Amino acid sequence: MAAGERARAQEGGEGGSAAQGGREDTARRLREHGDELRREGAAMAASARGAAEELSRFTRGELERSPYFTLAATFALGFVLGGGIPPRLLAAVTALGARAAVASLMREVASGAKTGFTESGDS
Repeated sequence: MAAGERARAQEGGEGGSAAQGGREDTARRLREHGDELRREGAAMAASARGAAEELSRFTRGELERSPYFTLAATFALGFVLGGGIPPRLLAAVTALGARAAVASLMREVASGAKTGFTESGDS
C-alpha cells in the first residue's frame, strides 16, 4: 500500500469512499462555478447587446441631425482606435492644444483685468 493510500485509509476508514466523496464535492463545486459563469456571461452579453443597440440608435439620430460631423467623428474614432496616430504625435498635438488653450485663457484674463482696471479707475 502506498503512503497516499494509507493516509486515505486512515482518514476515511474504508479508503476510497472518503477520496471519492471529496472528488464528488469538488466536481459539484466546479459545476456550480460553471453555472454561475454561464449566467454571468449571458447577463454580460445581454448588457453588451443593449449598449450596442443604444449606441446604434444614438449614432443614427446624430447622423440624421448632422451627417458630415458624425461621419467625420466616426472616421476619426476608427482611425485612432485602429492605431493610426503614433503616440508621440498624439502627445505633441495634445501639448500644442493645451498651450493654445492656456494662451487664450491668459489673453482673456489679461483683457478682463485691463477692462476691470480701466472701469474701476474711471469711477
